[in-house]
Amino acid sequence: MDMKKAINGIATFIMVALVAGVMMVSTVSGVFAQLDSLPAPFVTSDGKFDSYVVVGTMGSVDDVAVGMDVA
Repeated sequence: MDMKKAINGIATFIMVALVAGVMMVSTVSGVFAQLDSLPAPFVTSDGKFDSYVVVGTMGSVDDVAVGMDVA
């Protein structure tokens, strides 16, 4: 009986791992599909940055640094 429980546990683990893998692959492929048009909403057709970078008064140094990188 213990061997049957062990086999069922391993089978369940494998199924969960396969489902998680499929979900990760679909997420990553969706991200790569969007990379072709990435700057489109933020950069105009003539290459100018057309957005606002907003950092709140309680923003950390990291937030400000990333905002400066984006701008």
